[in-house]
Amino acid sequence: MKSFLNFLGQNLIRYGTVTIIVLMLISALLSFYNKKEMLSTTNTKNKAEEVKNRLNSIFNTNLNGIDLGLRGYAITKDEKMLDPYNGNFSNTKSNLDSIENLLLQQGLDSSITSFKKIKLAVNNYLLFVDQMKVEAKKEDITRFKEMLALDKGYDLYRFFAPFLNNHIKYENEVIVKAEKDYESAMNRNIILQLTLLVIGLPVMVMMIFRLDREDNSRKELLLELEKNNKQYLFNDGTEVDTKSTKQVIENSIQNFIKANQFITNISEGNYDTKWEGLNNQNLILNEDSLAGRLLKMRDEMKHVKLEDEKRNWINEGLTKFSEIVRNNQNDLQKLSDKCIQFLTKYLNAQQGSLFVVKGDRNAERSLELTGCYAYDKKKYIEKSIQIGEGMIGQVYLEEKAIVLKQIPNGYTEITSGLGEATPDCLMIVPLKYNEMVEAIVELAGFGNFEDYKINFIEKAGEFLAAALLNVETTQQMKEYLEQSQEQRQIMSAQEEEMRQNMEELVTTQEEIFRKNREMEQAFIEMQRQTEENLEKERKLRESELWLQTIIDNLPKAVFWKEKTNLSYLGANKIFSNIAGFNSKTIIGKTDFDCPWKRQESEMFRLDDREVLETKVSKVDIEEKQTDANGDTKWMSTTKVPILDYEGESVAVLCMFEDITKRKLQEEDYFKKLSEIDILKEEIKTLKEELDLHK
Repeated sequence: MKSFLNFLGQNLIRYGTVTIIVLMLISALLSFYNKKEMLSTTNTKNKAEEVKNRLNSIFNTNLNGIDLGLRGYAITKDEKMLDPYNGNFSNTKSNLDSIENLLLQQGLDSSITSFKKIKLAVNNYLLFVDQMKVEAKKEDITRFKEMLALDKGYDLYRFFAPFLNNHIKYENEVIVKAEKDYESAMNRNIILQLTLLVIGLPVMVMMIFRLDREDNSRKELLLELEKNNKQYLFNDGTEVDTKSTKQVIENSIQNFIKANQFITNISEGNYDTKWEGLNNQNLILNEDSLAGRLLKMRDEMKHVKLEDEKRNWINEGLTKFSEIVRNNQNDLQKLSDKCIQFLTKYLNAQQGSLFVVKGDRNAERSLELTGCYAYDKKKYIEKSIQIGEGMIGQVYLEEKAIVLKQIPNGYTEITSGLGEATPDCLMIVPLKYNEMVEAIVELAGFGNFEDYKINFIEKAGEFLAAALLNVETTQQMKEYLEQSQEQRQIMSAQEEEMRQNMEELVTTQEEIFRKNREMEQAFIEMQRQTEENLEKERKLRESELWLQTIIDNLPKAVFWKEKTNLSYLGANKIFSNIAGFNSKTIIGKTDFDCPWKRQESEMFRLDDREVLETKVSKVDIEEKQTDANGDTKWMSTTKVPILDYEGESVAVLCMFEDITKRKLQEEDYFKKLSEIDILKEEIKTLKEELDLHK
């Protein structure tokens, strides 16, 4: 019962409205039916009354008027006395036709048959009285009197009276029945109206009460909607008339449309979009609303986009720059020209210079200008700067980049020659590798060099500095190896000379015995030559020791192997420590004696064999290696074949450096890119949810 009452309460308006509509339809149908019934009964009653009146008027009015008019004329001979006669004569005929027509409408076929006989009799009587009027106009009215004495009217009345009485009785019954039907229709209307009033009035009262209560609930809902709209969507600082449902809902819809448009613009990459209606006056009101949070999200995404663009710009530049370095690292001059040209153009500078550190690390050093580019052209300028001299020399000492927004007059020595303006901003950046400055880049242009551009130059400088150091190291190694080769050839020639001398001594032994003095002199000469050879061997060992010292001080791991068994001929301290040996004990060892995994050892030997057979260098190969402590690290390896004077490979020289730190930075970079992609997906999901709410 309780559930039924709850159901009825929830659907009161619906079912109440349906009930009233049904009652109104029933009332309308019954009213239409009653009206039709009342019209029908009224029409029936009117026709019956008309039939009675017309039947009564035939004798009471028409024939009586004819008789009186004719008698008066016969007595007075006054034509005016014929007026009742003439009028009733024509009315009688029309009255007979009307009665016949009414009987047809009533469907009284038997009465029509009887009435036709009466009609014929009345017409015959009219012919008779018309003949009497002719006789009455004569001077002699004897014939008129005779015809009058026949009393044809009485005979007609006797013939007409039974039909009249019966039919009047029938018409009275029709009238009584019609009145009863009319009264029944009226009663039905009254009952229906009372029923509609009894049922409809309580329903209407309940509906009005329910509508009033729902109206109050709707007003409360609108107040809550507007409050939440201002609190969670957007508060423009103005008051909305909560009595106006349309205005409240339209205001809420407009806020959803603004949110959808705002998010759509952001998803399309338009981070400069604004929330319509948000200004400085209502900004503080929307700190925690959707509008305020979307603005914060837009600013954060704009910042992320800007950082991403800078990062992409740096990565793209580093990729192109590393390609230039890799393709030109065997030629210092070409490398300098290509690099300074690229950096000048990529940073939209007007002038650029590259100073490379020259000289021994333990002796006096200087900065030599190896590349210059200005106004889209290479410049051929020779210049040398001492350490500490000018701003470039100071940057070398301090090892920190500087940016000048006002260049001193006359600082830039190069002009365009076409009347172009002189740059007003200068950037000088040290290029370091393993915390050592290997070169200085100087760029001049218009505007300002932002921090991320300086960061790009420093990162690119690591590639260039490494390449410059590699070029310098390679050149030094080639020079040292060439010197060592020359010294070995000299020793071989001296050994051959000694062998020949010994043969000569053997062949001239008898002569030595014969000529003791000459023999003693020859022995003394041989002893002197032997001492000279020993001295040369000592110097050679010192040269080899000096070469080993130089190699040990290189910042990279260096080793070289012989061709036959690929055993180590030598290595510097860095490589020996990684391999778990020293520079002496590693000689004669192979990769299988080192701590690398067997698979790594086989891969290294195949790689070395390929370099020896193809006589083609491999530069900056990235590969994993296990050191003596069992740690796996990333290495950048360069392998160069060592050729003899006949162009045959006799050994392989290898240099590598630890790039594990750079690899970890790259992994961190790609991780951040992945986090940005996740953030974009969350924004896309939020937009779809807002579209669904819309």
